[in-house]
Amino acid sequence: SEFYSKQIDETSLLHFTCFWVDNTNTYIYLATNKGNIQKRKFSDMSLIQEHNNTDVLYSITEDNIQGITGDSTYIYYTIRNASYDVKRRQSDLGLEKSQKTFSALAPTDLSSPKGVWTDGTLLFICDDGNNRVIKCNASDFGTPTTYTDYDGFSDTLSSPTRIWGYGSFIYIGTDNSADPVRKVNKTNLTNDTVSTLT
Repeated sequence: SEFYSKQIDETSLLHFTCFWVDNTNTYIYLATNKGNIQKRKFSDMSLIQEHNNTDVLYSITEDNIQGITGDSTYIYYTIRNASYDVKRRQSDLGLEKSQKTFSALAPTDLSSPKGVWTDGTLLFICDDGNNRVIKCNASDFGTPTTYTDYDGFSDTLSSPTRIWGYGSFIYIGTDNSADPVRKVNKTNLTNDTVSTLT
């Protein structure tokens, strides 16, 4: 309620889609479906910096941000427009890297990516349109592998939309009512115990 009372009059945040609070609870990063990212002080929500919805390096409009996460150095977020990619920015919001194609995978391109999460070493992307989660190196988006299903499940992974990690596991939220949340070992996506939470 305190957040809304301070921000409801700011039109750039009327359609915010996701946020991430850094590990020290110093800053909060707010993203909107119009492509803005605001870096604010977590204690009083004062504005520190803002990135508008035009990527000056690539000259594309970054609308419809669907997921955001970060570590001590970078923030990562997904774009669900014609570019369909994942981006990495320094904590001061300067663009560092952009990726939409993983040539080692099939299909190679992201399709409607949504949730994203990092532990500082690995990056996990909910590639919703391809019904998979991509795991890659956070440093360079390299060494990509995918999670789509596990032996013993009657259904393949369908419409992964949100993801978070804790300890040795990632938790994948889906739009499939019969399989809403999966708990997966984040290190070895094919051989470890998996459970479905309902």
